[in-house]
Amino acid sequence: MTKLHKTGGEKLPLAALEHRLEREAPEAIAELRTSVSFDNVWEQENRMKPTPIPKKRARPAVWVKAAAALVIAAGVAAGANGYLNRETAGPDLSGISTTDLTYQQGVGVAWTRGYEQIEQQKLSTPLNLTIEDQGVTLTLLDVFYDGTEARINYVAENKKSDPALNEANASFNYTLTVDGAGENDMTEPSRSKTFLDDHRFAGVIRFDFQQDYHPSETTVRLNLTRLATKDGSWKADIPLSTKKAEAVTRTLYPNTEFELQGRKYKVEKVVAGPITTWLTVNPVESSDPALQEEFVFQLYDDKENWLMSKWEPTRQYEPFTTSNPQPKYLTLVANRVTKMIPENRKQVDAEWTGKTPVVLQGYGEDKMTVTGIDFLKDRTVMRYEINDPKLQMLTPSLTDASGQVYLSATLGYRTSADKWTFEMEFAPISPDSLRQISVTMEDRSKEEAPETTVKIPLDWSKSEVGTQ
Repeated sequence: MTKLHKTGGEKLPLAALEHRLEREAPEAIAELRTSVSFDNVWEQENRMKPTPIPKKRARPAVWVKAAAALVIAAGVAAGANGYLNRETAGPDLSGISTTDLTYQQGVGVAWTRGYEQIEQQKLSTPLNLTIEDQGVTLTLLDVFYDGTEARINYVAENKKSDPALNEANASFNYTLTVDGAGENDMTEPSRSKTFLDDHRFAGVIRFDFQQDYHPSETTVRLNLTRLATKDGSWKADIPLSTKKAEAVTRTLYPNTEFELQGRKYKVEKVVAGPITTWLTVNPVESSDPALQEEFVFQLYDDKENWLMSKWEPTRQYEPFTTSNPQPKYLTLVANRVTKMIPENRKQVDAEWTGKTPVVLQGYGEDKMTVTGIDFLKDRTVMRYEINDPKLQMLTPSLTDASGQVYLSATLGYRTSADKWTFEMEFAPISPDSLRQISVTMEDRSKEEAPETTVKIPLDWSKSEVGTQ
């Protein structure tokens, strides 16, 4: 399997991220109506630069900014050093793990868990389509589509005699249209780029359908005018079909009612897909407004596993965990966005001496205990335990002797059904080089009660195959 060459490698300025959050979070929360593409924000080479507002509506702003603020506060700023290398069902024809390509994209695209299911369950449709012009080859490996999200894996390669590729000269200038999709039916496409060697880079082109447009079959028209270091023409028509994803998707109709701000709402439908859990929530009275953007809705399964939101207000979350694929019920917790930003937080550092346990003490009784670290050839695996389920969104980091900070591309994966133990993967680090383990803790002593908490029973015996 081809190893992915990590781009970047700069020392991440955590203090600067904290400072920016403190300065900009209040203003971000206030700008509730601005439309910003989440993918574009995190794909900037310099993540401290402002991002232009795209022409198309991509991610609703309230959740984008609240999530960005919350996760930066928790220490998730993976970018170039984000890493994941999970076991997959097997390499594709190019010997490249598409799961690894996904998690190389960093925060904003791949921080949610579950994308490894695409490769493990073989849910992509092979393309293996090669287009060559000006001595530069574009290979489209495969495509995944579940009715909402589309992901196209690619590899670009120039001639060995051409100059070595780098961030400055490795171009990928493209346009993408979808048959039948209007201006507001889809998000702005985004693209990742990971260097495989001096003459190849690979990545994922992704976009989402939104509103009520979710075709079961359609065609993507991809057109590149510059690739790597050459101008030219690379065109491809890529079919999308939900057939594979639908086969492993289940739909349930709990019709659970709840009250929020004096109005009644109903959870009409829950769709359990391979990479996404969808909730359909509508007002009971047709004259009442839809759920307001001022609220954030957190979702938990019956084992208290937090299913991270992909973005609001679409009610799309991480898929159910592989250890609990059919929970008996879900818990939906509603909070105002303004309550989601903690008043106080601190970075807790612990020196690495080569021995465990390592305890990182937060506010009050909150603590994270590192119980072991495996220094493997292709990755570093850290095992840890938390003493409160509300800490499961923590994002610890590792620092080596040079001062470089390593972060995982996703939150930790829970390893026990009855204990709060987790594993998190990082890029490979020499055991002699690791110096420090860090995590950002929030002060929860003044945490207010949620606006409402809803228990949603799930009867899997009445579930239907597909999204329905």
